[in-house]
Amino acid sequence: ANGTPSQSIVIAGYPGDARPVIDIPPSWNAQGFIVDWRASHTPYYWTLRDFDIEGINQTYPSACLALSGPNVTVDNLVIRNCPRDGIQAFSQSLTVRNSSILNCGRDQPPADTDTKGVGIYFSLDDDPANGGIGGDGVFEDNVIDGCRAGGVVIHYDTYNTIVRRNILRNFGLDSPWSPPSGFQQYGTGVTIGGAGTLGTTGPMNTLVYNNLIAHGSGVNGNAQCFILWGSQ
Repeated sequence: ANGTPSQSIVIAGYPGDARPVIDIPPSWNAQGFIVDWRASHTPYYWTLRDFDIEGINQTYPSACLALSGPNVTVDNLVIRNCPRDGIQAFSQSLTVRNSSILNCGRDQPPADTDTKGVGIYFSLDDDPANGGIGGDGVFEDNVIDGCRAGGVVIHYDTYNTIVRRNILRNFGLDSPWSPPSGFQQYGTGVTIGGAGTLGTTGPMNTLVYNNLIAHGSGVNGNAQCFILWGSQ
């Protein structure tokens, strides 16, 4: 079912009841909560509001929340203890606000060279050569705290993304997840880049402002507030 631009479909806890918690079980072999990919790119016009997603029991090595279809709003969710990323925002016109993403990146492969587990990852739903879409995302008034790899990633041909008024803190070695033996753990507040990987330009017209980035550390000082690579 789809909503409309003026009347979204709201998926939320019932007013007056205890706040619902979606506890992802070990037997679930996918992202914890999925807004599915659509080949047609038909807008959903959904709002996800006022519930928690708990990933402490999730064994599948992926995100707690996958937004793979366009025109979805997340408002006042708490997402925590995810094996990898908190949110995969892999489509167009995705908005996340007033939410907390806590302690993601719980499951770090020791042999991997890349630190896993950012709060939110904006990207495309497919290669642009195949008609993939992304961009026009908004991430505002949120807290990302304790995620192993850092805060926000914006990659590939994702245009017109806005990141504002967020708190991004306690990443890398300052997350609650200790590195596996010998692993070179690091973290970054905001990463923007990816030209030539999916698409040609990388992100364009990205606005990042009025955010607090604090308490990130890595092996040999390898932690940054910002990384910009292959972007405009």
